[in-house]
Amino acid sequence: MNTRTVLHFLAHTLLLAALAARGAAQNPLPESKPQSSSEAAAAGNAQPAKKAKRVFTNDDFASTRGPDSSDANVDVSSQWTVEDFFPKDPVTAKEIAALQKFITPSYLFNLRQTKASVANLYLQQYKDVAFEGRGEWEERLFAGFECTRSAQGDYVKELDSASKDPEYRDLLTATRFSDGELRKIGALRARLIAGWQPVRVCNAKFGVIRKEGWQRAEEWLKTHPSKLN
Repeated sequence: MNTRTVLHFLAHTLLLAALAARGAAQNPLPESKPQSSSEAAAAGNAQPAKKAKRVFTNDDFASTRGPDSSDANVDVSSQWTVEDFFPKDPVTAKEIAALQKFITPSYLFNLRQTKASVANLYLQQYKDVAFEGRGEWEERLFAGFECTRSAQGDYVKELDSASKDPEYRDLLTATRFSDGELRKIGALRARLIAGWQPVRVCNAKFGVIRKEGWQRAEEWLKTHPSKLN
């Protein structure tokens, strides 16, 4: 996987939250609109454009459960996918191990986060701005974070299970396959790619709430210029 892909991954997921926050602090988000799918493609992760972004409400994070059927309308076109690790059939044990090495440490980092640390991490230079409704916003932000974190955890377990499953152990290191074996290992690759989709959906929702916080903080500072310092 090349450097451009890694940088795009950091910019659009929660996996390496500390690094993503540092990068965003150096390059503040524009006030106008979220990144478009065409901009995401230019960053090295070209994907088909999806329908217009949905506006989320508190009901989207009424619980921290993973995505359900209502998430079909969520635009994930700018979210990183694991296909970069599984470029073609057959998937191999080395590819799964590389993805585990990439994802697991940052998932463990996310496990240590609290509501306060998440709010401060993603508000960055606005972390001390007491904009109206911040408490309610922090609740929604953390619920979105937990959605992503939970989906990450499920995926980490799925990778571990696939790497240890006796049904796939020999196939993941094989160099020659029967037609039936190719179908089986191909189905595993498809499952591992699809298994990351809940993370993309949760993270897309989280991004909407995060940007809302930035916008509200900026608006508050406009009406409280004495607080700019």
